[in-house]
Amino acid sequence: MTPRQQRGRVLASIGGGGIWLMRGAWGSGILGRSFQTMGTFISGYLYSYDSSYPWLVLSGALIVLGVAFIALIKEPERAEI
Repeated sequence: MTPRQQRGRVLASIGGGGIWLMRGAWGSGILGRSFQTMGTFISGYLYSYDSSYPWLVLSGALIVLGVAFIALIKEPERAEI
């Protein structure tokens, strides 16, 4: 999906993350941490209005991102080695 020449840059910006046992995966790059920080900040404000708002916004965002991922990301015809 990412050309071999750009993989290091992409991994550094998004983050390779890792997998916590029983907790999923996280992004450890500068973009991943920035979005996590903004999401936490915005969720605090949404929670002050109603405790379900952060979860509704998260669900909506995940649906939009899932549809965009399916529509826009195509598997390469030939795998790079």
